[in-house]
This record gives sequence, structure tokens and C-alpha cells, in this order.
Amino acid sequence: MAAPLWSKSLGVGLFAAAKTCRSSAALRAGRLSLLRSASTATHRKRDSLSPREHPHDTPYGSPLTDAQPSEASPTPPNPNADQPKFTTLKEAIHPRTLSALTADPFKLVHMSPVQAAVLPLLPNLVRRYDPDEKDPAPRDLMVKARTGTGKTLGFLVPAVEARLNALEAHAKQVEKDTMTDSKSLVTRAVDQYAKTHVGALIISPTRELATQIANEAIKLTRHHDRFEVKLFTGGLSRERQKRSWDMGRRDIVVATPGRLRDFIENERGFSEALRTTEMFILDEADTLLEMGFIPDITAIAEHLKPSPERQTFMFSATMSKEIRKIARESLSANHNFINCVPDDAAPTHHAIPQYYTTTSAEEQLPHVLRLIAEDQLANPGKSKVLIFLPTTRMVQLYSTLVMQMGHSVLPAGRRTRFLEMHSKKNMDRRVRTSDWFRLDTSGAMVMLTSDVSARGVDYPGVTRVIQISIPTSGDIYVHRVGRTGRGTNMKGRADLVLLPHEAGFIQSELRGVPIKHLPADEVQTQLNELAEKYEASPVDFFPQLAKR
Repeated sequence: MAAPLWSKSLGVGLFAAAKTCRSSAALRAGRLSLLRSASTATHRKRDSLSPREHPHDTPYGSPLTDAQPSEASPTPPNPNADQPKFTTLKEAIHPRTLSALTADPFKLVHMSPVQAAVLPLLPNLVRRYDPDEKDPAPRDLMVKARTGTGKTLGFLVPAVEARLNALEAHAKQVEKDTMTDSKSLVTRAVDQYAKTHVGALIISPTRELATQIANEAIKLTRHHDRFEVKLFTGGLSRERQKRSWDMGRRDIVVATPGRLRDFIENERGFSEALRTTEMFILDEADTLLEMGFIPDITAIAEHLKPSPERQTFMFSATMSKEIRKIARESLSANHNFINCVPDDAAPTHHAIPQYYTTTSAEEQLPHVLRLIAEDQLANPGKSKVLIFLPTTRMVQLYSTLVMQMGHSVLPAGRRTRFLEMHSKKNMDRRVRTSDWFRLDTSGAMVMLTSDVSARGVDYPGVTRVIQISIPTSGDIYVHRVGRTGRGTNMKGRADLVLLPHEAGFIQSELRGVPIKHLPADEVQTQLNELAEKYEASPVDFFPQLAKR
């Protein structure tokens, strides 16, 4: 049986890749000049635009419409089908909030388990604070829930509803105080209130996650008039953030700890304005702890209303001794603990198949290309690969190599889309790149990244994580693996590609992690088996080929 065209190209491309990677020292140094001399012959005849004509912060490949999910891979059943529907919240939340959830833009039907545990507590959960209330039901929440389970909407919906309650209460107070029936007067008064009083303050550990939360908040409030979301993170114009704060409404504020503390300590009047905050939300509390932000959180909390006047939510994937201490200091004694992670549940990464392979320096890139090819055939029309490298220069080098070779050697060919993410991109470009990857449904997407994508950010549908070279620690390895297999209907897979002298990392840092050795020739065998099936019927893998 003749080899399919793409596998012939793969052989030629991998040979060139091996030549390019022959010097591991040069590869580690990220000497891009090697690429220009070693790969020129391979790509001289290729009729395509150069990577310079495709900015790496936009997908480098065919338009999204060229690659649709494969009909050969049926959509898995909804894992939340046994959970309550969002329509059951009809009497509990504002109709415009419900419209955003069930129609445009979210178009959701069933809640996730964490949403089903929190949202039915509305509207009582977000009632206004009343110091004279006897035996009040808890208003504070401690929620144990893993990333990728829908918890963002679990706290954003209450945040929006609490803000609407505050604005309505102020409108009624204005009507009572002024004895007016002028709607325009009341509207102006409410708008002024919204510009001087903060609704919800949400703290997130990373810029990428904070930006993602802010975008979700914007979508959730799309149908609410004049609702505004403020974002305070590093990497963005400080002056622009200050101007937006001074001029606009403060309905929802999303921030990273460092930038928010900077504003508190250095901007006149900021601390006083923050004291009006009605709701304080700590997302990814365990990650905030790991990244050393707890002193910042404590300093920020000192500028807020005290509990229980201030409503506080904490979300964490774990409940360590340190997290429980933070909860005692931040939450009212009268709070609800909601556990969405069974006590006997294995750590998330234990459920993800994990493999490591040692290769020579010259075989490293060819092996990575085989892993991408295998993923495209194992997940036809749904492949979404995230590749981690240890340094920005290696990301830049590998991106150029994989982008130049991928279109001619991978099964999805020119339908494969590539992105590059690292710290040398400015924040706007990183946000744009992150959005492209998160929203992509082309079915053949690859993003090469440094650790800016390792923590916090929720990328749905990642079918495989590939790590090249050793991470800085076992924890970083686990965080990277956690980018795949997210949610209850995703399986995912993780591969670690090492040089021979790096193999000791497995014993020294990954004890207790269920990672198996996978020889490189077994990957080739698995790929060959899939290639034979592809050759027999390419349309079964990529139905769009039948339309050409």
C-alpha cells in the first residue's frame, strides 16, 4: 500500500527538521539564523506567504471557514444533561441576565455542577445587607471547584444580580427622597451612583485569567444598559486604566493583586472609592496562594468594608490548611461551604494519560511533528494542541520551524492554524492571541507558548499538551498538564519530550505522577496505523475534502 501524500511530505520535512535541530546548543540558544540556512531548500518551492506576512498573534493558516469539525467524530453527549436548566432561574434573576445565558451570547441550556450548586441560591444569596436581620441566611461562600467547570459564571451571575439590586435600591431611595416621578432625574442619579460606588471586585492571579473574566462579564451584561466592566492588570496602559476609572461606571472591577495595590497606594481617592465595594470575589485562591499574593490580598481587604457588611466569595480547587486560614480571615463566620470536588477524587492530572519520550536533539522536532500529526488523526476535526517551551527564544524558534513545515507535512495540511504566545508580546497581542486560541473551532489548531499559558487561563477543547524540555518544577508540569482534559467531557493527553540528559527529571520531580515511558518508535507505529486508515478514506477524517 502506497504511503499517502502527506506522509511522504512528512518524511522529507522531518529529515529537514532533524538537520535544523542537529545542534542542541544552538537550539537552546534560539539561534534563528540556523533555520534560515537549514530549511531554505525545503521551502524554496512552496507557494505560500512567509511567516512575516502572517503576524504570529493571528492564526497562521487557512481561514476558519476552511476547516469545520469532522462529521466522522460525533459530538460527545452533554455531561451536564442531568443538571438543572438555566431556564429554572427565570424567577430568580433579571430577564436580561437570563437572556445572555440562554440566548445570545452564551446559548447555554444546562448548568454545570458548580453553577447548579450556587445559582439556585439566588435571589436570596444577593439580598442587601441588613444589620438588623435576625438569624440571616449565609451571604458569603467558600466554593471548592476545579478550573474549567464553569465556576466563572458561578460567581459572575451573582455579581451582576447584586449590582442590579444595589442600583434598584438607590433608585427607590432617590424617588423617596426627592418625591419625584421624573425617570430622567432618577436615571441620572443612578448613573452617578454607579460612577462613585463599586459593585463587585474580582481578584484573579494572572493577567490572562483576569482578562478572560472581564470578557465573560462583558458578555453576561450585554443586554443591560450602560453596564461597565473595569480591568486593572499589568501590561496594559496604566494611564488608560486610570482614565477609564475616573470617567466611567464601576459596576464590576476585575484586577490582578499587584496592579490593584499599586492604584490603592498611589492614586488619590482610589482607596476611598474602593471602600464602597459591595462584593469581594477571590478566584483561584489556591493559585493566589502559590504565587505569593496573599500579603497583597490582605492589604487590599483592609481598604474594603468589613465582613459581613461586605459580601465575600472564595473559589479554590483545593482546601489546604493555608486556604482554610485565608477563608477564616476573609469570610463571615456565617458562610456556606460548597464542595464540588468529591473528597476521594484523584487530582485532575491523574485522569489524563501522560507519556514521556527521550530523543536526541536532532530527533526532537521530528518527534513533536509526529505528535501533532497523530493528534490530528486521532481527533479529526477537533485537534487543538498546546505546546510549552521553557524560554521565549525557544518559542520563537519552534514557532518558525513548525509553521514553515507544518502546512506541507501535517495531515490537516494548510488547514492547520498556528499561534505563538510569550512574554515579549505586548499585552494587547497576548490577549488577542489567547482569544484566537480559546475561541478556535477550526479542528486543527496549534499554539506554541511559554509559561504565560500555564496557570489559570481556561482554554476549552485542548486535545493534547506537549511539553518540550524539563519544566522548572513538578508543579509547573502539573499546571501545564491541567490545560487539557478540562471539563467533564474532555479526555485529553499530555506528552513530555526530553533530551537524554534531562530524563532524571522524571524520578526527581514527578514521583507519584502517573506518567509512562513511550519510546519514539511506538509513536511512529501509532502514527503509521492511523495513516493507513487515513489513506483508505481521507474524507472520513476531513469531510470538507469531499466538497473540493
